[in-house]
Amino acid sequence: MAYRHILYDKDAGVAHITLNRPDKLNALSQDLLAELEGALFEEAETDADVRVVVVQGAGRAFSTGYDAAEATITDVAAATSISHDREHMVFSQERWWRIRQFPKPVIAQVHGYCLAGATQLAMACDIIIVAENAQVGNVQAGPMGAGVLGAEFAWQVGAKRAKEIMFVIGSRIDGREAERIGWANRAVPLSRLEAEVTALAQRISQTPQDLLAIEKVAINRMEELMGLRTAMLYAGDLDTIAHYTPPVQQFLAALKEKGIKGVRD
Repeated sequence: MAYRHILYDKDAGVAHITLNRPDKLNALSQDLLAELEGALFEEAETDADVRVVVVQGAGRAFSTGYDAAEATITDVAAATSISHDREHMVFSQERWWRIRQFPKPVIAQVHGYCLAGATQLAMACDIIIVAENAQVGNVQAGPMGAGVLGAEFAWQVGAKRAKEIMFVIGSRIDGREAERIGWANRAVPLSRLEAEVTALAQRISQTPQDLLAIEKVAINRMEELMGLRTAMLYAGDLDTIAHYTPPVQQFLAALKEKGIKGVRD
């Protein structure tokens, strides 16, 4: 398949999907996300030679999160309905859930920035290997919502840590801290990141595919029984409510008018 916003290649049983908008720090446009899903479900899933998938970013960052220039972000400031906003929220959550249920192991190789929606992408993967100097957290420009990201962080690192991170707009942690609190499986020097991920992916690829798929379902099912999916749907409803609070409405209106650079100045 031909792609504009990602790169896809495979080697020795490992498929590499590279977010490829380096001039935009790999911001997650809807077109990029559609191509990511295509690479996963139309290529990697159906290719018997692929045992493991690595998701990574080109250039200086894994990704800075959702593309703030797109109407799907800024139109919340206009006269859209809450029900329409919620439908979009459910659609976004189902995208991450579908990646989470992908039948082959997925490793997030995180360097540079991994912010907002990009943290959701990383957390949808089975394993996160992060550069020690990576920056993980939320955007610094202003309030864009509340509920979903904090709930996902709470599931990963516990409520107290999630509150410490999410209560401050733009709060970030580095890769070492991400490993220490359990958001990432491992933090390594940037110079070793690719080698570490490649070695892990190759070790995993030696396990028979049927056993990998069953093991993944078993672990995911335990999280579902503990209430993960229900909790995230509820958090999505709260995030929709947050979109219609005055601070978020004001910020998104300014974002639509001035762009991301304008609201940062």
